[in-house]
Amino acid sequence: MRRARFLLWSVVPGVFLTALAPSNSFLPLPSFGKTDRTNSKQSDSKVISELAVWSGDSPDARRLRSAIESILREQEALREETPAVTGGAWFSVLSAVGLALLAQTSWAGPAALPVIASAIFSYTSVAESFGTKSVGLGRCSFSQALADAAEQERALAAAEGPKALLPFGAGCTAIFAAVCVTLKIFEEDPANLAVALAPAVGWPSKANSLPAMLDWLFCFASVLGAVATNDKALSVISKVRPQLRNPLQEEDDNDEPRELDDGDIEVKRAQQYAPCVLHALEVGLRSRVLLAVFSAIACFLPLLLFKEASTASLVAAADEICVIVSASAAAQTAFSFLIAEKFFADAERRVAAQSRQAALSELFFAQATADSAGLAANSALSASSLGVASVVTEFSKGIAACAVWPAVASTFQSTVSAVTSRAEADAAWLENQSSKRASEGMEADMDTVAAAAREFQQLQRDFFLDEFTENIRNELKALEVGQVREFRGLSRDQRRKVHLVAAEQGMCSESFGLTRQRMARRVVVTNPKNSSSTPVRSFSEGIGGDMQNWLETLQEEIKAIQKTVLQSGWKENTLAGALVFGSVASPLVLGQSGAELFLPLATGTVGLCSAWQETAGKGAVANAKRQTAVLMSKEARAETFLGRAQIAYAAFPTDVAIATLATTATVLSYQFPLTFFWRAVAMSTVIPAYTACSVAMHRRRKVERFVAAAMRCVDATPIPTQRRIWKQRCWLLPLISALVIPCAPPGRATVACAAFAAEIALAMAESSLQLANAQGSIARASRVVATADAWSQLAQFSARALPARTSLAVVSTLMATALVEFSLPLCSLFPLLGAAVLARSYQLNRQAQRASAKLEEEFMDMQVLRKVEPWPRLRELSASEPVQPSARWKSTPGVLAPLNLADKMLRTLVSLKNVWDDRGPADAYKPPPADQAVRSVQANLNEIRSLTRFTRSSWFRTLSLVGFVALASVLQPWVLFSSSEVVLPVAGALLTIFVAASESDARQSASASKVKAADLKSACSTMEEFAASAMQFRSYLLAFAGCTAATCVLSLVSIKPGALSLRYSWLRAVQQYWSLGLVVFHVVAAACSTFPLKAVLLWTSRVKLDVPASRSSIYPQPLAPGAVVQGLPKGHRWRDLFCHGRWSWLQPLLAAFPCVLLALFPSSRSFEERSIASTAASSLVVAATLCLAERALYRTELLISGRRISFALTDSLANEAEQQSALLPVATAATIAVSAAVTFGVELNPFAASALALLQAVTWVLASRKALEARFGSDAAIQVATVTDGRVARPGRPQEDVSPKRLGQWRSWVSMFSRPT
Repeated sequence: MRRARFLLWSVVPGVFLTALAPSNSFLPLPSFGKTDRTNSKQSDSKVISELAVWSGDSPDARRLRSAIESILREQEALREETPAVTGGAWFSVLSAVGLALLAQTSWAGPAALPVIASAIFSYTSVAESFGTKSVGLGRCSFSQALADAAEQERALAAAEGPKALLPFGAGCTAIFAAVCVTLKIFEEDPANLAVALAPAVGWPSKANSLPAMLDWLFCFASVLGAVATNDKALSVISKVRPQLRNPLQEEDDNDEPRELDDGDIEVKRAQQYAPCVLHALEVGLRSRVLLAVFSAIACFLPLLLFKEASTASLVAAADEICVIVSASAAAQTAFSFLIAEKFFADAERRVAAQSRQAALSELFFAQATADSAGLAANSALSASSLGVASVVTEFSKGIAACAVWPAVASTFQSTVSAVTSRAEADAAWLENQSSKRASEGMEADMDTVAAAAREFQQLQRDFFLDEFTENIRNELKALEVGQVREFRGLSRDQRRKVHLVAAEQGMCSESFGLTRQRMARRVVVTNPKNSSSTPVRSFSEGIGGDMQNWLETLQEEIKAIQKTVLQSGWKENTLAGALVFGSVASPLVLGQSGAELFLPLATGTVGLCSAWQETAGKGAVANAKRQTAVLMSKEARAETFLGRAQIAYAAFPTDVAIATLATTATVLSYQFPLTFFWRAVAMSTVIPAYTACSVAMHRRRKVERFVAAAMRCVDATPIPTQRRIWKQRCWLLPLISALVIPCAPPGRATVACAAFAAEIALAMAESSLQLANAQGSIARASRVVATADAWSQLAQFSARALPARTSLAVVSTLMATALVEFSLPLCSLFPLLGAAVLARSYQLNRQAQRASAKLEEEFMDMQVLRKVEPWPRLRELSASEPVQPSARWKSTPGVLAPLNLADKMLRTLVSLKNVWDDRGPADAYKPPPADQAVRSVQANLNEIRSLTRFTRSSWFRTLSLVGFVALASVLQPWVLFSSSEVVLPVAGALLTIFVAASESDARQSASASKVKAADLKSACSTMEEFAASAMQFRSYLLAFAGCTAATCVLSLVSIKPGALSLRYSWLRAVQQYWSLGLVVFHVVAAACSTFPLKAVLLWTSRVKLDVPASRSSIYPQPLAPGAVVQGLPKGHRWRDLFCHGRWSWLQPLLAAFPCVLLALFPSSRSFEERSIASTAASSLVVAATLCLAERALYRTELLISGRRISFALTDSLANEAEQQSALLPVATAATIAVSAAVTFGVELNPFAASALALLQAVTWVLASRKALEARFGSDAAIQVATVTDGRVARPGRPQEDVSPKRLGQWRSWVSMFSRPT
């Protein structure tokens, strides 16, 4: 008895310390601010990234940031590896250069220069069309992947509702089993039987006592709990099994929207996922009844082990029977919980992998957006060149000929950008396909058992040192300061060891992926000048640090409990006070016998309440996840429609270029005497102009319908468009204009082509306005989705701390059961501990319920922004202010470096030798660059997980404690056999706390990283709203530019009088007034074009990298979709723009001044000739304003792409952490099942039951490693912004052999002539 008492007293402190051991699980959210990073001088090494900047940080931080840098580098390498100059690119560039050289010769007259410039403009416009289509394809790819992941997440959330009851069922049956053990111990004491009541007669007094009746009551309650838990487990399995199906085997594999109405798409989606839903819900009553009967029978099967089955023997052993039945029910419940958790974890891992691939698809889409961001600016620059050529050709042919070269440069940039953006879109599509394969587990085995087996194999490799590790350590120790060591031809496990050894030595390491030059991954290790290895603390210092952390955590828990008590009502406080007072005073009030019965029952009741808090909290989380998945699904469908609208819009630049080229070609036939053949050819260009106009009108209607469908998906009202006759009959206005204007047939053809060009420009402007409205609506809905996701993750952050509390409550019940026989004063403290745990669980449950309720408000309308936001709460939990990181690359998008341009052209010329090379099949059939980039990014993402270091001293200290408990459990039956019935279940429950605490820690860290992703998404959506506000005004500039360019040509009609004009003098006067009207129109258009430009510059200036996620910190708020048409708010109206600034009134005058000046001077020319120069100058001014607006939008798109890249990478790493942490609930359920097996087996064979403690210890080892991997991944997700904020989202990366001075000089092909301030 003394030994048992000593053993129990030695275990009691371990319970309290173990409850606090995983201190990180009880800590608040980590800081979402940006950590400080000190700059260092550039080293002389040839390593690509400046890892010496991070050498002062911890090894874990260096490994994280280098791994993030590797992912970004491999993602950007796609642009460098893509063959930039294809056959079409060669044709476009060489044709543009040939036309520009032709303009320098004497063969091309002054009147031919606008035609040449228009032809070059057509090449730029075609490249813009291809690039815009690539962006639309990329948007469709990532949105489809996101929609599939959201649908799977919604189905998974539907299964999480019944799953929330499983922990309560397991805890309830375990507590009932403990109560049965308590009643058995109580009945075995003869002194207690004398106190017990016996209301009936005819039976032995032991069977008629109140403890015996309570024993049978809790026995049957445990059986009912097992039946109910098994039923819920069957429901969970039936709901998650459809998640394991292969979406590629669906009949309708094409997820591309076919219908244009949102309702039709919803029906299509419902039909696509109807088999899954029906299969998930069809759990027949017959199956449930059979399962209930089998569960009840299984609880009584152990009674067959009794040799004597007479009634007298059964009555005499009633207490033993109740213990055995309740223990078997608890074991059955635990194993049902384990099986359900296994199926749920399989589905959760697949959903997390699918979400991760969807995030990677969005990552490549963001890069495609950055590639094509400058296409519109290049087209505007080419249009400006056309305007300069049209104006200057009236005065100097040589200067006008030089004006076409900027258009040639724009053509080259746009062509290359279109090629690279298509490669990025292909990579996004490949990630979409990987997302579909990941949902079925085709790419990697997602089974939890297989993952545990792989982790065990990795554990064996980590604990046994090999010769390779020692060789690497010796080589790195010999590395001098500033030197670099490169390792090639290594396997994945070997690369992992190199990274870990380099981190231990305080060095910086990076992985480099597949390229066309190197087909094997390699690791580059650098020894920076200020390297610092990890300080090694002694064992005693580590214990002291752990104790200090435990004390700090205990103080935080006490403060949280005090806060809960202060916030609770008087009823709750009175009930808790009565329970605590009754527990402490029970030995004095009820006596020893009554206290031995009351204390375990009171502790068990409190434990049941704590278990119910977990059930309620997880139920709220399930509801929050379901609603968030619905919002994400709606957002993804809207993004898909927007992508389809962008694909439809992509044809407009080409249509404008065709109509413009046709107009300038007909001018030649009108102004110069040509042969009949050439004049017929020139006049026949009316046919392609009409065709382009017809295509543009058809695309306008498609854009309108897709935009309306996208806006309806996100609860926005589509902006109605005006129904004009020219929209329905595009040929009517050109026909009437050509017939009414008195001129020769070539002039009528010119008028018709100009009318077609104007119609296309107006349709393009209207479609651009529709796209801006859709983008604004989706951006606002995206902010709502980000807020809802943040609330959902906050609810999960609170609810994921509850399993450890529930385990602690169950352990408190078991400890009270064990110690009630030995020390009543000590046992009376366990109800107090249970009450404290209940108070903390109640607070966490209330936080989860509150977050879920806030999400309900966001769920009502995706266009209504609520006042209550989660971001202040996050800042309060993080307890720190964000710190701006020092940018690693301080360069901004500017002029393309000539040296890099020469390198690119040289590589292109060198690649021509492959035509004569005798290449083998391995070189001839290399994977395309997009496939290589996808593989490299995926390999780097997997390498982050493999970089987790498990050889920490804190982990070994916890391992020693777990090993001590397991070893003591194994030896206990051999030392104190009589107390095995109590000590072994307590030890099993104690080991369960370790695993549950690891689960809470890792799952909370995953939730924190998801909240960080939501934070970035909200900021990115705000930036997109500002950009959409600017795009609404940009559409007016498109209309002005198109109309002025088209009507500028009409001034040439009045130069040559027609046959009727020579006969009727009044027609000559009409032509003069026609010229005057054109001049007045162009002057007004040039002056008015400054107002949209000012609005675009105003709204794009709001887009910055430090845009906060909270909308309450943003002023002014972005414009609502359709505000330009329906009415601008006060302060942003047109007259407000006129009065904005001190010299704002002077800008319209300056814009109109060239037009007025050329209309008046030189006076030696006729007014018709002066009107030509005046209208050309007006079109040049409008084109220049459009170029400035597109330049500002280009800078904005780069910033948005950079923020989207940060969000996508953060989200992918957070989903990776979520995938790794999905194994931990299975580990917790496994330890619970083993603990239940110990409770059941101790009644049969204590020696065999004690050996199960070793299995629990091994489970903790595997769970702790997965928890470290999840924590490592979540830390990487939180630190993404510290790496990406110093980078500008532009394509390209420097070569590996460049010097540090050239580091960061790469510029986008589309960034020429655009240096944002």
